[in-house]
Amino acid sequence: MIVACLGFVNYVLLRVYGSKGVYLTAILGGLVNSTASVAELATTLPSAGLVSLTTPVVLLTSVAMFLRNVVILAIFAPSAVRTAAFPLVGMAVVAGYWVFRDRKKAEDLEGEVSLTIGSPVSLMKILKFGILFLLVQVVATLGQRMLGGAGFQIVSVLGGLVSSASTTAASANLAMHGSVTASQAGMAAVLTSMASALVNLPIVLRQTRDRSVVRELVISSALQIAVGIAALGLQLRLLPAL
Repeated sequence: MIVACLGFVNYVLLRVYGSKGVYLTAILGGLVNSTASVAELATTLPSAGLVSLTTPVVLLTSVAMFLRNVVILAIFAPSAVRTAAFPLVGMAVVAGYWVFRDRKKAEDLEGEVSLTIGSPVSLMKILKFGILFLLVQVVATLGQRMLGGAGFQIVSVLGGLVSSASTTAASANLAMHGSVTASQAGMAAVLTSMASALVNLPIVLRQTRDRSVVRELVISSALQIAVGIAALGLQLRLLPAL
């Protein structure tokens, strides 16, 4: 319910301010549902003559998603933030570089783009979120018991392909109740965020045939994952000493 309320606040802001600019729309959309936002933007931007903004705008939704997942962890399992914050912020910085690099292009081509994302507090959305939340917890618990930490993390990656917010919340909830450690929950949040960012690639590829857009997204995504893995490894190695 807390995650749905957070999503609803962002959804209201999106409805009120989403037509003020492409970048603001991407940020607010990414906070509500990054995958749905990318699917909408990848279709809307070319038709609006803004195909050159696809790369920075899609990456901006990822930045919003990374930071949103840190907030979700902070609400449900603050101790897990120690593990996840460094990798998630690092990936956000990498993605943000492309946004910063193309800021002048955005000023020149800025136009009105609206998203038609459904309210996250609609009955159907809440039911879907709740079912996914419970499913992730059940499957993650089974994976933890059968395969140990590796099983839990595999479930987290798969969950990120559907909803990183639900998976992050479920992982944090398991940590809060002692089913997994804070470190495992933090790692799960990082991995599910990576999966959520990577799922944008086939979505954009399906919606646009611009090779330069796809190439830049692939490069940026690869760098994000590399930085995230390196930061996570460094964080886990240094964590016992903190």
